[in-house]
Amino acid sequence: METVVADVLVNIAARRVEKPFTYAVPLALREEVQRGCRVLVPFGARLEEGFVWQVRSCPQEEESNWKEINACLDLVPWFDEAALSTAQWLSRYYLCTLAEALRLFVPGKRSVRTERIYCAGEAEPEGFSLEELALWNLFKERSSWTEKGFCQQAGEDGVRILRRWCRQGLAESYWQGRRRTQEKTESLWLAQELSAEEREAALRGLERKKAQAAALQWLWEHPFIQRSQLAQSGISLGVLKALTEAGLVRREERRVYRQDSYLSEGESELEPLNAAQQQAMAAIAEGLDGKESQEFLLFGVTGSGKTRVYLEAVRKVLRSNRQAIVLVPEIGLTGQLVRRFRAVLGEHQVVVWHSRLSEGERLDAWDRIHGGQAGVIIGARSAVFAPAHRLGLVILDEEHDGAYKQEERPRYHARDVARERCRQTGAVLLLGSATPSLETYERASSQEGMLLELPERATAAPLPQVAIVDMRQELKRGNRKILSRQLQAALDAALRQQEQAIILLNRRGYATFVMCRECGHTMECPHCSVSLVYHASAKILRCHYCDYQEHVPDVCPVCSSRYIRFFGSGTQKLEEELRRNWPEARIARMDQDTVGRKHAHEDILTAFRERRYDILLGTQMVAKGHDLPFVTAVGVIAADSSLHLPDFRAAERAFSLITQAAGRAGRREKAGNVVVQTYNPEHYAVAAAQQQDFPRFCQEERSFRKALGYPPFSRLISLTIAVEEELPAQRKAAQVADILKAELPKEAADIMGPCPAPLARIQNLFRMQLFLKCRQPEVVKEVLCRLSIEGDPQITIDVDPLHVL
Repeated sequence: METVVADVLVNIAARRVEKPFTYAVPLALREEVQRGCRVLVPFGARLEEGFVWQVRSCPQEEESNWKEINACLDLVPWFDEAALSTAQWLSRYYLCTLAEALRLFVPGKRSVRTERIYCAGEAEPEGFSLEELALWNLFKERSSWTEKGFCQQAGEDGVRILRRWCRQGLAESYWQGRRRTQEKTESLWLAQELSAEEREAALRGLERKKAQAAALQWLWEHPFIQRSQLAQSGISLGVLKALTEAGLVRREERRVYRQDSYLSEGESELEPLNAAQQQAMAAIAEGLDGKESQEFLLFGVTGSGKTRVYLEAVRKVLRSNRQAIVLVPEIGLTGQLVRRFRAVLGEHQVVVWHSRLSEGERLDAWDRIHGGQAGVIIGARSAVFAPAHRLGLVILDEEHDGAYKQEERPRYHARDVARERCRQTGAVLLLGSATPSLETYERASSQEGMLLELPERATAAPLPQVAIVDMRQELKRGNRKILSRQLQAALDAALRQQEQAIILLNRRGYATFVMCRECGHTMECPHCSVSLVYHASAKILRCHYCDYQEHVPDVCPVCSSRYIRFFGSGTQKLEEELRRNWPEARIARMDQDTVGRKHAHEDILTAFRERRYDILLGTQMVAKGHDLPFVTAVGVIAADSSLHLPDFRAAERAFSLITQAAGRAGRREKAGNVVVQTYNPEHYAVAAAQQQDFPRFCQEERSFRKALGYPPFSRLISLTIAVEEELPAQRKAAQVADILKAELPKEAADIMGPCPAPLARIQNLFRMQLFLKCRQPEVVKEVLCRLSIEGDPQITIDVDPLHVL
């Protein structure tokens, strides 16, 4: 008889564990274990979760001492063939392991929690003290203990005691796995099925028990009663227990899905499509009716009604019994989109997916998608891996946004993953933006039928007027405040007319650096080569890269001077100035310091939308896609700050940020007024953003990128070498560069560097960088894999990096 084995990818975060491991499939599990299932397997001394890559028969002569699979976690495979193929593509494209790629398809990245279980062994204790003997007798009373449970009885030495008892043969241990998150169930009670005569007899028996008779009568009129309905119905648990013991009622446990907090909002009836929307939708509908995957870029000015087109496309997908994934770049954007979609499509048709959900909420959402109960998945970047087995459409709203790129391994971009998922399933990919990335715009412009344009606002409102304020002139005129006089006047006008305003400053904290006026010493992070930022609310200095914190010194640590001063401005300092200038205004601040708790984004935006605040101040998260109808004034502070970064995408980010922020103003009948403060008014990114003229910006930026061979005219791969000491980091970077120069064909790529990273030290690691401008990216990746560079723990490889700091 042939042995059945499974090749299993073990789900552990270790770069070196790349290959699948072979396990024997026990006879009892042979019907359950299939390709794509999740299983529990012994790995070393532990039980670990694994993903079955292949199930095969093995001739007896090839048999080895394989360990056996412990349990199968799925009744049907978790990964379908499209998901497995996408994971294989991810592994090749982003140079990660297959296990790392498959983890992305699992909510929370791990489905099980393993723990060590202890039980009494065969040996008997000798020479125990009275105290330890009492503990031993307590240990023997139970059949098994967890480490946590035993330590609650034995104190902090509990683990050490258990390990010693195991060595002495007094105790034995084994690993046990259980699901990380359990399904939520709720008790419900149902009346037993009785004939008319039996019902009459039951009521006669309850003549003196009026509460039980009333409860029984209620249950005969309703299919069941849930625990959550007891108070409303006036039925107590005691009454139900008595009826259950009498055999008149039975109790059942049924699964209930945890509900998120997003309730439907807005009109359920959709407004008619305008001419431009109809033309775009006609092209999308043709793609949805086709059998091959197609891609579209919906390029529309801010407020042009892209969401209305998304809704129409999703409705068409649902009518054909397929599923849609809708991605947004920020968690804060999910709320308004979910409420709008639920109002049109129904409460239970739409599920939410993002990292702020609890593990239980994510499990329920995943199961509803996996079981086909939900047709639309709305969420942030990770929702691109949702198990939609009937995928017909993927939408990326604000496709240009950098939040779609994951900055830790595996460093995928949701847009490229979505493109591959659509290719695997024949689905349509719809990208939407008012400021698309140059890579996407170049791709759309070169492919016939891919570029769909919405040139005007859906409400026929004009685009806001954008004024550029040269802050150099403000200084010459004696204004040293954060706000220019023109922006102050715009805020005055908005508040006087009881309208709302948004202020964008893309720097959080109070002061961007703290310096001694006597000797010039700047307070820097001891672990990173960056200055510490002062946060006034907590009165601390904080590093925004490693989260190191310290109190503000009373004297300079170098010269002992007391002339410690704060320089630069962050959102906290700007909030202070706004409150000083407009004491009656209600001000909300939205940055990383204020949105840490669950639903904080949504709470702030909902309150602002309901006009409980007059001014919304924040970092770039206030500029992204929000539809806020009463905003007429927008101010952009230090709009050119990103232009000074050593990054070839700096101009693109500045243009996008200004244009997107300006687009929040005047989205209804009242005209918008936007003030942009800059020290570089002549820069083409600022000048084009003033006119909200993307083609003009694209022409300028395109010529710059083409001349220097940057994307979209090449593919970029970055290598960051991080070592604890500076000279070894330099030597290793030079060694890697020499190897690549010797091994890479000249026509495959240009090698830039090595050179110190702009942020030369982060978390006590010195960083050197190499950049490969790839003309043949697949050849480059093959060389990196062959030389095992991608497996070196001191080297970080980023394929298609968005940031080069």
